Amino acid sequence: MPIINFPHTERQKRLKFLGLVGVIFIALLFVLPPVQFPTGEVIRIKSGLTVSEAAHRLEAAHVVTSPLVFTVLMKIAGGNHGVVAGDYLLARPMSVVEVVIRLAAGAYGQKAIKVTIPEGSTLKDVANLLAKNLPKVSVSKFMSVASTSEGYLFPDTYFFYPSSDEPEVLETLTNSFDRQIITLNPAIKRSGLPLNEIVIMASILEKEAPPGNDQQIIAGILWKRFAAGMKLQVDSAPITYKKAGLPPAPIANPGLGSLKSAATPTPSPYWFYLSDKTGAMHYAIDHAGHLANIKKYLR
Repeated sequence: MPIINFPHTERQKRLKFLGLVGVIFIALLFVLPPVQFPTGEVIRIKSGLTVSEAAHRLEAAHVVTSPLVFTVLMKIAGGNHGVVAGDYLLARPMSVVEVVIRLAAGAYGQKAIKVTIPEGSTLKDVANLLAKNLPKVSVSKFMSVASTSEGYLFPDTYFFYPSSDEPEVLETLTNSFDRQIITLNPAIKRSGLPLNEIVIMASILEKEAPPGNDQQIIAGILWKRFAAGMKLQVDSAPITYKKAGLPPAPIANPGLGSLKSAATPTPSPYWFYLSDKTGAMHYAIDHAGHLANIKKYLR
């Protein structure tokens, strides 16, 4: 095969041309966003993704052109921290360098929305509150996906992004419950009661009295009735007037104070209680004493 020797000047021109092409190619990777960049969309980077996994997720979404370039830059910019998980609003096309800077810093491009869920809120209350504040959440869909989560939607103040949907919000609320209940695990274990019964009782206590001494006394009374096979007879759960035992499911979403009261009831000689018009509690050892309290404080 004959060997073609280019003149020295021609070889130089050829090398310069190839170098220029390489520089332009690299510049395109670093400066220009992909042609199909998803402008105006929100890209979700799930927690636990490696840099490499995130790179391929971004390539598939047309946010970056080269996963390799993104990975190298990300490891330079993010060090050992890598990609910050979350929902990123891509308001305009961005170069891979801009994408790396945002994902390394957790710059989501969205203003978080503050949502406070009060203690004792029902599933419907929570659904209405979320739908009022979050544009992608509907009452009906949240109630559908959270239909078995009543009692486990932990009341607290949360910050959600406008892109948050029903499954994501549900996961946040139930994960918060799981984290909070850990602090009560020793007390729940000592009580000998299953968690679901503790949660049901706590949901009742939320309606009966504020967390504190009275709530723990009421918990003691209701657990005593429960153990004796009596009807609990609490106004907040009408079924307890018809059947003995706890309601089949929580009637609301209790806070940590009520969960603690349910797990750590205060023993007392009382079997009955009532709240007067000022909210003060009055206790009775027997039914006759309870009727006397009704006559004295409620009539």
